[in-house]
Amino acid sequence: MEKIEELFVVHEIATLLKEKGFDEPCFGAFNLSDELKISNELNCSVNQDMCMRVFGGISAPTYDQVIDWLYKKGISLEIYTCSDDGGKTFNHLIRKVGKKLYEIRALNNKCVTDRREAYNKGIKEALKLI
Repeated sequence: MEKIEELFVVHEIATLLKEKGFDEPCFGAFNLSDELKISNELNCSVNQDMCMRVFGGISAPTYDQVIDWLYKKGISLEIYTCSDDGGKTFNHLIRKVGKKLYEIRALNNKCVTDRREAYNKGIKEALKLI
């Protein structure tokens, strides 16, 4: 079972997202000590501006939020299991959403053993397209 903290991006990804203009409301934030703080109230979400005032840090979105945000920016990020090992490793596929169906823009052929690592690598590659 996943820990709730694993639903949120890591600090490095949150920083890259902020640099690319991510400012969606989030239920998590990293404080000045790079610790993830999760709101225990569903109506208490924060954006980048509020994070700076309250925590002195940056907002921490969930992986699902990032995938949705990327899609709005015209980038589709997919995580899949590698077929040659029975689904024990993961990889990512990035597609640029356009007027035609899809155009593959990036593909990292190295599978990794952790699904979150595949997400992190995919998000980093996708952010290069923004």
